[in-house]
Amino acid sequence: MASILFGGGALLCSFTSSAAGAGAYFGGFIPGTLKWFMNKLEKDVTSIISNGAKEDDCKKVRKLLIDYEGLMVQNRDAFEDRFSEKELKVMAIIKKLRLHSCDDTNDIDSILTSVQNVNNLKEDEDPKDICNEIKENTRFLYGNYLYWDDSKEELMKLEDYIDSKLNVEDGSEVIESVGKKCEAVGINLR
Repeated sequence: MASILFGGGALLCSFTSSAAGAGAYFGGFIPGTLKWFMNKLEKDVTSIISNGAKEDDCKKVRKLLIDYEGLMVQNRDAFEDRFSEKELKVMAIIKKLRLHSCDDTNDIDSILTSVQNVNNLKEDEDPKDICNEIKENTRFLYGNYLYWDDSKEELMKLEDYIDSKLNVEDGSEVIESVGKKCEAVGINLR
């Protein structure tokens, strides 16, 4: 009788263990599986779309895309079924632009407001204070950054984001013009 109970207990443990493993697999909790990978990727891409392009989220997405590229290629149809066109585009941009960093829009938007303010000054107005504000944060005007543009709902390179926010075809011309106004009062933005 004792051996029957012991055998039944071993069988029960076996079923419990298998059920837990199956639950973990289908729930996407086992690292390296397609389900786990897609869950992680979806969470991080959704965060970029919902909360803006934060550096940590972009690094996570970039690392996942690089580390699991083979899994993506093997399961292309599953990806196209699971992710929206917008999500797939965000992933493609992050993967393609490996040397770019993601940043939220708070700093760049503030700087672009200052750029517009200098650009709109009349000739007799002194741009020195605004130029000093811009100078403190020029890295945002000349770096390799990606930004989430809420109005267009897409991830953009710095140059494209500046064009969009300044509502011009070539934002670099505006930046250059502001740079000349700042240089005229002794402040070099570069």
